[in-house]
Amino acid sequence: MVVYAHTLFFDVFGCGCGCMIISTAQVETFLLSGTELGLVFDVAVMPVEGKKLAYFDKRVKRIAYENGEATPWLIRTPTIEYDSAASAMAPEGKIATLNAFDVSGVRPAFCLPITTPITTDSAIVPGETVYVIDYERLAAGDE
Repeated sequence: MVVYAHTLFFDVFGCGCGCMIISTAQVETFLLSGTELGLVFDVAVMPVEGKKLAYFDKRVKRIAYENGEATPWLIRTPTIEYDSAASAMAPEGKIATLNAFDVSGVRPAFCLPITTPITTDSAIVPGETVYVIDYERLAAGDE
């Protein structure tokens, strides 16, 4: 996986050089499952995959936005409704079935090495403190 710093990051710190690669990491990227998103299914229809992630306890956390608008996104849990079907999260954060050929987003997940420098930030999501990669320490090679 390649870690990019957004143009805004560089503009804030006076560089003005736009998007650039600041580090690379070898991680496996995957789509989240319905189980990991905290959804409960009839296992005859959708299998249990992984373990429930506490982050997705509230439906609002399953809503994805593109250009400020709630949008559907694919999950890895299969569906058997029809041949071209794919499981997805609907814009309101509920399970949905979409045509596999429909335009949808993804919210890929990944596991980071334990040595990845992580910090918290309360300025990214209003009213919440979130975990973020400490890019400065990552670029410097600090662990």
